[in-house]
Amino acid sequence: MSLRTPWLAPAGTARSFLFLSVVQIALTGCLGAGPRSMLELSNFDPFRADPRGIAVAVKTDRHLHLVTGDVRLRVAFASPDAARRFDESFILAVSKGRTDSGFPDKLATSEHLITARIADADIARYEAVQKRARAVSGADRPDEEGTLAVSMEGGCRTGPVDERAVTLRTYLRARADGAYFPLTGTMSLEKTFGSKSVAGIPPCDGKSANG
Repeated sequence: MSLRTPWLAPAGTARSFLFLSVVQIALTGCLGAGPRSMLELSNFDPFRADPRGIAVAVKTDRHLHLVTGDVRLRVAFASPDAARRFDESFILAVSKGRTDSGFPDKLATSEHLITARIADADIARYEAVQKRARAVSGADRPDEEGTLAVSMEGGCRTGPVDERAVTLRTYLRARADGAYFPLTGTMSLEKTFGSKSVAGIPPCDGKSANG
């Protein structure tokens, strides 16, 4: 089953070896996120929520890393009226470790948690987008469509990764005092992206992994 709402729409086409549209996967309802996640998503209003509390988390192999620039948030509104349309993207600040309370799952010794949130420097710009989105969301016009998409593109490794066994699970936090809830079930990277894509993840080298 695939759901599509005016404000929760999938991101674009994959352009690199590791790409995941978090919102798209959450809305398909086919990867085991569970009914609680669908309820949380239905109650989540990204255009009234405090952007300081919105965060995405990824649980995966401790040798797999993302860096700031790999996770992006896109907010757009397509309209024939130039005064109403906008398209804004935000690079999310990435950090490693259990830096937040309210994470629901245990981490195995072979796993770690990567979190990403709107950077402090972008808070004011996101709040301006929220204001614009609220201004256009009241009218239901068939020639207009809004998009909210979170994508992860890139990644590197700091050690060996079992291509057949490595997994990934994504989570969302809607507010600072809230708990993370799963956006997806546990996914096999090999089945999701293909064995060649996983094998092609490059070493991190001099990159500052997860930051």
